[in-house]
Amino acid sequence: MKNIQIKNFHIPTFLLETLQLENEINETELIIAHLSAKMNRLKEEAEMLEVINETIHQFQSLIPKAFPQIHNNPVAKEMIEELHIANFESFDELMELMAEILFRIFFSEGEDKVFDPKNPKYFNRKKCELLATQGIFLTAKWMSQFVRCLNAKDAKEDMILHNLTPEWLWPRCFRLMMELYKLTGEAIKNKS
Repeated sequence: MKNIQIKNFHIPTFLLETLQLENEINETELIIAHLSAKMNRLKEEAEMLEVINETIHQFQSLIPKAFPQIHNNPVAKEMIEELHIANFESFDELMELMAEILFRIFFSEGEDKVFDPKNPKYFNRKKCELLATQGIFLTAKWMSQFVRCLNAKDAKEDMILHNLTPEWLWPRCFRLMMELYKLTGEAIKNKS
């Protein structure tokens, strides 16, 4: 048998360094995954913010055209003007406020008066509940589609909203629909 000399490697140090390197790689992968998720979340929030801003811009320009009587409703008018400074956490919050503004326009006078055009604190809960029991309310589906129309400026989206619009809403929002159609027409002209 030959005499074999074994080199004296410091195996524990090598293994320790390998384990440390493996831990650093795992930590780096976790950090990269976390940063990637955060970047995706920020990108989605930025896109949502763009859509919210476009929705607010179109809503603010559309409502006075569709409802010239808004000048006699200082509460709703102020709410519309202040939309761009509100800090919305989600689309749901924006749609709720838009629905309230529309209801303030629709139900600020006459026998179905729920809101007062000059007093922001006035709210007739009984009349509002009565309207709701009669099916007179804006659904989340209708509001979502309305937001889509404001952003897409597309005739197909307008027709979906047209089909979602309940009978009670037609007399109140006919001019609003006409302004939406004009918005779509302008978008088509700008694409040409």
